[in-house]
Amino acid sequence: MCACCESAASNDLPSVVQGNQKCCDLQMVSMVLAGATIGSTSGSGLADGLGRRKSFLLSAVPLVIGSILCATAGSANALLAGRFLCGMGIGLTSAVTPVYISEVSSQFFPYPYCPASV
Repeated sequence: MCACCESAASNDLPSVVQGNQKCCDLQMVSMVLAGATIGSTSGSGLADGLGRRKSFLLSAVPLVIGSILCATAGSANALLAGRFLCGMGIGLTSAVTPVYISEVSSQFFPYPYCPASV
């Protein structure tokens, strides 16, 4: 919930952004980072439980839902929730992608010195 924006007269986005610009900007940015933190820490457990490929495909779900929510947001709280979901997708993707690529590339590139892994 956007605590700094609760003092706005209505819950629509233009009045909230005009009311307290600096505080809302900080919260909008930090929601992506908070979501990425949670997504990246839960990414390894998800990859071990479901498998690398399924968890890599599943990481697109919060990105799509968060993007749709951000695009259709009518309030600051909806925008914050959408950005949090986008951050979770970013965190999941950043945790699962290197492991998935290393497993797939070892089949096609079996040499011990892989410059892409450096």
